[in-house]
Amino acid sequence: MAAPGTNVVVLTPTTLTVTTPAGAAGPANVTVTTPGGSGTLPAGYLYLAVPTITGVSPSSGPLLGGQTVTITGSGFAAGTTTVLFGLVPGLSVTVVSPTQLTVVTPPGVGTVDVTVTTLGGTATLPGAYTYAVSPTVLAVVPPAGPTTGGQTVTVTGTGFVAGNTQVDFG
Repeated sequence: MAAPGTNVVVLTPTTLTVTTPAGAAGPANVTVTTPGGSGTLPAGYLYLAVPTITGVSPSSGPLLGGQTVTITGSGFAAGTTTVLFGLVPGLSVTVVSPTQLTVVTPPGVGTVDVTVTTLGGTATLPGAYTYAVSPTVLAVVPPAGPTTGGQTVTVTGTGFVAGNTQVDFG
């Protein structure tokens, strides 16, 4: 169902401005009616959905940034999407699909909100990304074991994070 625009201002016989009414996401016909009749541009305006964010992966990374993360959600649009980590813009935003984008993290500190802005609006996922200190490894005890593996060792150092840590040998 068509809804009228507001604040119609005719600037010239060939140009006018109007404030759009609320509408459902998707294309909308634009019809101008004057005492002389009506003219319509089919699908002349595209209502964009307000974006949503459902996930950020990985959800933590280095203080210096430079990590590529994937953001999932909806309403992402190529060429019109920006991403903030806290108040700092992400780098190299690539919209993979309307439900997924990738972005390179800027430098930062602590746990920050992630905000996605499109022409359709803005969405924020509070505390979605944590800048973590890079770990250091100081010792492995015992420092040797069998080639068959299965040895439990204790690693000491700094910057270890429970639930999001991987240890590789070799």
